[in-house]
Amino acid sequence: MATPTIDITQGPGLPTTLREVMLALQAQVVAKCDLPAERVPIMDPDSVDMPPQQAEQVCFLWPDLESNAWYPAAGRLYTAEDMTIIVDVFTRLARDEGDSLKIWLTDAVDGHVKFRHQVLNALIGFWPPKVPDVEGDLLTTHPIMPTSNVRPRPNKQHPGWGRSRLGFVLRYVLVLPQDDAEIPASGGIP
Repeated sequence: MATPTIDITQGPGLPTTLREVMLALQAQVVAKCDLPAERVPIMDPDSVDMPPQQAEQVCFLWPDLESNAWYPAAGRLYTAEDMTIIVDVFTRLARDEGDSLKIWLTDAVDGHVKFRHQVLNALIGFWPPKVPDVEGDLLTTHPIMPTSNVRPRPNKQHPGWGRSRLGFVLRYVLVLPQDDAEIPASGGIP
């Protein structure tokens, strides 16, 4: 199967790094969901023991480095990557008996569905700018769009918390310095 090619030069999207894109996504969720940055960490939620104790809502951002696609449109000059960004949405479970799961899911103030909707609202169609709050140069070639999700449910790894997972796909052009020596066909083996 041939490698798909695209003409990245026809759209926006400055050459950038995944780090810059992730920081822009974090800033967008922080702003749109009115959360402090420490409640929107860029880390794998499965690598921590528990979300912050004082928080009712936490949103983890993490790149899925195993599900990407490459577009080498012009070699080192314009190589793009489609990246899936995993967003794990955590909310604290209701503590009372009875309809606690229903309350956790649908509460008008701290409900999981409401917080999940805020995160979706923050990221669907978001086009990360190079400089926050300045129109013009963009970090991705297309707006960010949802790609997958996992239903909300109590989390076994983090007791007392409920979790759902959202996936978003973005395409960005990699910064690859043009003055680097080309790798010979032999893979650099003399």
